[in-house]
Amino acid sequence: MILCQELNSQVIQVNHARSTNFEIRKMKILIIFLSIFCHNVFAKYDILKVPRPDGSIITAYLNYPEKLESLSILINIGGSTCKSEYSPKQASENYSKYKFSVLKVEKYGIDETFSKSQCGDVYRKFNNIHRRAKDTLIVLKYIKENYRFWNGQIYILGGSEGAIVAPLIAKNPKLDIRSMALWAGGRSMTMSDEFLLNIKKNNYICSDISKSKDSYIKKFSEIRKTKQSTKLWCSAEKSNSINSYQWWSHILTYNPLSDFLSFKGNLYIAHGSLDRMMPIESSLRLRDIFKDKNKNNLIFREHKGLNHSCMNNQGESKCSKVYGEIQSWLYKEMSKNP
Repeated sequence: MILCQELNSQVIQVNHARSTNFEIRKMKILIIFLSIFCHNVFAKYDILKVPRPDGSIITAYLNYPEKLESLSILINIGGSTCKSEYSPKQASENYSKYKFSVLKVEKYGIDETFSKSQCGDVYRKFNNIHRRAKDTLIVLKYIKENYRFWNGQIYILGGSEGAIVAPLIAKNPKLDIRSMALWAGGRSMTMSDEFLLNIKKNNYICSDISKSKDSYIKKFSEIRKTKQSTKLWCSAEKSNSINSYQWWSHILTYNPLSDFLSFKGNLYIAHGSLDRMMPIESSLRLRDIFKDKNKNNLIFREHKGLNHSCMNNQGESKCSKVYGEIQSWLYKEMSKNP
């Protein structure tokens, strides 16, 4: 499964942009999965080089089992950290059992030769949630034209920023997206609204401005006025949390609520009750809106006592439990569409 692919690095760094003390403390997710899920079964691992309309190149990775023809695609969308998704060493026997392939798309300017230099001006100028969604659509078109095994079905797995990019992809009516499973990102408001909600809870995400509602509103206005700027805010370059005004101008103003409501497939959203970066109240509001509108395609799972990195107050990682549940749900969804 895609979740097993992360074991080669053991640690996923996620969404440093909104850590709790914003000196930024290094946020890590320790992913520990039982060996039953993670077998070194040989699979194809293709590095795709796909041109954008402007001639720049998107790097993506397609992992799939051999000797299968009708495969779905599971798109795995990671968080906001500037790092590469290149991970060719791990594969899973469940690729074959559930007949799916796995797609990862790099952020703008990043490829398999990753170094911190790729997190420079080009990355700061072009990387944002809308670009990530558009790039994924370009890559899917390329796969459709060049890989005959794809049956057109899509599943999405997204965490943190990846859970924000997911509905931007799913809103495309030409795609056959069957299900989405998201961690810490089932949002029902803009991120600027979430910042203000955090202030009410005395959660101050960024330490470089004063702890007041007015100071954050002033910063949001500054970002809107200089939205093409590569100036950084709420970032920590040492930990590859690289978030420019340009990046913030996209993520602060996007409200995925309507895209979630119009999604025809099944949704699984999991969120930690102690998440200080993406407040759970935003996801709870989404759950309630679905209920009020009599929409029955959402499963919401609140993980009591866990933060954005699925850690409890004792510093213990509960990621194996969280992602194990997500994995099981995705397998059931795939089994519905053989």
